[in-house]
Amino acid sequence: QDFKRAIEINPAYSTAHHWFGEYLMFMGRLEEAREHGVQALECDPVSPILYAYLGWVNYFKKDFDGVIKECKKALELDPHLDWAHFVLGLTFAHTGLHEEAFQEFEKAKAHFGASGLFRVGQGFTYAAAGRESDAKLVLEEIPSIIKHGYAPSYYVAAIYELLGSRDLAIQWLERALQERDFWLMCLNEDPIMENLRTDSRYPALREKMSSEK
Repeated sequence: QDFKRAIEINPAYSTAHHWFGEYLMFMGRLEEAREHGVQALECDPVSPILYAYLGWVNYFKKDFDGVIKECKKALELDPHLDWAHFVLGLTFAHTGLHEEAFQEFEKAKAHFGASGLFRVGQGFTYAAAGRESDAKLVLEEIPSIIKHGYAPSYYVAAIYELLGSRDLAIQWLERALQERDFWLMCLNEDPIMENLRTDSRYPALREKMSSEK
């Protein structure tokens, strides 16, 4: 309601359109989320963040060509935008363009340091490429990364899912729930987790997420 009120007061308020769109995106209302992203860009047509946001919406819509188009626009405006590199990396990994995915994660790492987020992105790409031993090496690093910084349990679960270790994937999602991991908001729409959502344990996990709100 606050977002709607802000937009009523000032329809040209790009930030309100953006954040309302993100709320809608995580609620699974992807067409509405995209509409608000387009409206935000009409108000602020040179914002790289808004192009990256539209790329993120397209990722959830499985419009991978759309992801590439919007994220490249974002990077034309700001070549160092880590968010655009990250979404591109996930998209390339998911669509089989593994070398391109590694390049995007390396670019993000070069600009923003050895973030655990990008390291697990690399691990996800190794798993997607069938490089099981390399993916497991990343998983072995996770305790040290967590000790000295941050690694999202959600994406650790994604690595295990791609390696065929469904039980461990569920365990790490349970851990993400206990940690109130931000990335869990992606779970119901994320293409990475499409197969996991067919697991008989998934409804119970969703119920736990709802009860934690």
